[in-house]
Amino acid sequence: MKTLRPWSLLLALALALPAHADTAVAPADLAAQLAELKARVQQLEAALAAQSQAQSVASAPPQPQLAQKVAAIERRLEVQAEEATANRVKTPGVALGDKGLAVTTPDGNFEMKLRGYVQLDGRYYLADNADVDTDTDTFLFRRVRPIIEGTVYKNFYYRLMADFASNAVTLQDGYGEWRQLPFARLGFGKMKTPLGLEQLASASELEFVERGLPRNLIPNRDFGVVLTGDLFDERLNYTVGAFNGVQDLANIGASDNNDDKDFVVRIFALPFKNWYGPLQGLGVGVSGSYGKEEFSVASNNVTAALGSYVTPGQQRFFRYRSTGANTDVVAADGKTVNVPLTTVLANTTVADGTRFRIMPQAYWCWRQFGLFGEWVRSAQEVAFGDHRDTLAHDAWQLQGFWVLTGEDASYRGVKPSRNFDPLAGAWGAWELVARVSDLQIDKDAFRGVTANNAGTAFADPRQSAQRASAWALGVNWYLNRNFKLNVDYENTWFNGGGGGSTRAPLDRETERVLFTRFQIAY
Repeated sequence: MKTLRPWSLLLALALALPAHADTAVAPADLAAQLAELKARVQQLEAALAAQSQAQSVASAPPQPQLAQKVAAIERRLEVQAEEATANRVKTPGVALGDKGLAVTTPDGNFEMKLRGYVQLDGRYYLADNADVDTDTDTFLFRRVRPIIEGTVYKNFYYRLMADFASNAVTLQDGYGEWRQLPFARLGFGKMKTPLGLEQLASASELEFVERGLPRNLIPNRDFGVVLTGDLFDERLNYTVGAFNGVQDLANIGASDNNDDKDFVVRIFALPFKNWYGPLQGLGVGVSGSYGKEEFSVASNNVTAALGSYVTPGQQRFFRYRSTGANTDVVAADGKTVNVPLTTVLANTTVADGTRFRIMPQAYWCWRQFGLFGEWVRSAQEVAFGDHRDTLAHDAWQLQGFWVLTGEDASYRGVKPSRNFDPLAGAWGAWELVARVSDLQIDKDAFRGVTANNAGTAFADPRQSAQRASAWALGVNWYLNRNFKLNVDYENTWFNGGGGGSTRAPLDRETERVLFTRFQIAY
């Protein structure tokens, strides 16, 4: 048997070592390489011990020299590991993917995300309405919304979202939230009023290009403070809050116009969340608000004047009577005179008293099928001169969706299992959607008309429809998680609001609109 000489063993070791000792090694590989090196040294030492009796002492290298070399290499690897760890602590984590750009500090205390979405829409009115001047076929940016959000010291969340689609930049969201306790999170700032289920979904997650008719009877965004949390293993969510209080379909302005505030409560349950079966995707809830908006002439403005409601095609079909806020008129002699505010208010319907809303809501999703529905009643004390009443309007909608390509359905959109890639035979996810919706105005809004004019009625039946009903069909194409195409058709018909006389108003012409949308969301 050939004798294994010690110097040849050292030469083999030396040839194996430089890759570990002189080259920078990734931190994740250091432990494995060190263990491998120790194993090789142990093998060499065992071989040397077995052959020590057959070799002369003079030809064998001293053991202390070998031990010192191994110790030096081990120390060098440890230094490299320490340096890599130190650099990793100093370098923030950066991630770019389908959810945007995220930058995180090494200790996880601070995180900032940059994301957003852009929606390029097309509206094509298939029948021009003689009663409407703005039903023009058009392409438009419906929303251009960059979003900055993140956390500070892990437990404090913030969100800023602006909209650049209009001529003026608008701050849509601007709020912070303390999130340390999952059962009690405290938020404050400008945010969506937690009432409508469809309203609370992001505009980038909608099944249809435009939300249904019930959105007319709830506020959009408001300034306030909310306490929310998840209970019973996230099967029950609650939200309570206090807000400045805004009218239906409205955004809050820079500040409130009265001392009274709105109080909002929302309860939503997923009773079968952790079960397996058809009821796992069932969610039910109810929300409501209560507040006051009392008008005073001393406020010297008409900001309490009530607004209007719009169709899915964004055309106004109902409005309260109003002369507007401009009190300067031109007299017969050509001079501009100021009409007292009391005179303006005598011809303006204003919110003046208690306001409450109630809104039950639910959705159900099972495999590639889903349903979503909500109903809302909005009641407000109003005044038109000396004529006072409480008007209660109702609206509801029901949506159904079916994912043709087999992905799981959700009322917040679909995540395709295979991204669009025609060369690979992948076509993304396809979804069919359908909706029916209805909004009915309190008939007392038109009480007080005379044979020739609107009299003391809160709304003119010749200009405002008492009811709007709609049905819609659509196809959604999710090319991937970031790109989506929508094509919807919606048909809306009306009772009243089409001219005629106050006692026998004509029906407004049916609105027929084809919607398209190309969306980029990240």
